[in-house]
Amino acid sequence: TKHQNELIEQTAVWQRESEELKDAGARLGLLNEQIAVVDSLLDDAVKAIGLRSDAEKQKRLVDAAQKAYEKASADYRAKKFEYDGLRQAFFDAQAGLLARTLEPGHPCPVCGSTEHPSPCPINTEFSDVTRDMVESVGREVEELREKQEAQAARSRSAKDVYDEKYESVLRARDALVSKMKKSITNVPDDIVLTS
Repeated sequence: TKHQNELIEQTAVWQRESEELKDAGARLGLLNEQIAVVDSLLDDAVKAIGLRSDAEKQKRLVDAAQKAYEKASADYRAKKFEYDGLRQAFFDAQAGLLARTLEPGHPCPVCGSTEHPSPCPINTEFSDVTRDMVESVGREVEELREKQEAQAARSRSAKDVYDEKYESVLRARDALVSKMKKSITNVPDDIVLTS
């Protein structure tokens, strides 16, 4: 009868659907495993990108520290040049003053010679340079040298931190590529981490 034929057809449909759904649990389990792998890869990629971002920030700190060192070094060299000139001018002025007191046949208080064939002339341009002035500029030079050394140490330290962070990025990238190759085909070796 018509009702029996409909039930037979419906039973056949249910049997086909039952056959199709027979391995649905296994397929669902496999899909869940694949989703877990993708989630894990995504987490690793996000962490690697975060590490790269940290390394880029550190690189900017390195650049700033290097510029600060270069400025400190230039300041030191300029002040050292000024000091050396001032110091030499002071000594030249002192030598000129000493030369004024030399008398033929009398010993020089510096070298003991009794002959003075070419005494140092007095340079009036630097006659106002005092020992206090030279010592004051000398202290400034010392402060700038210490500042330069401190900036060099900060620059080195910042660079060391950057190198460590950069190595962490490379390790994270390599681990991610290795993990991807285990679960995805055709993964390139030269993956670049961008945000």
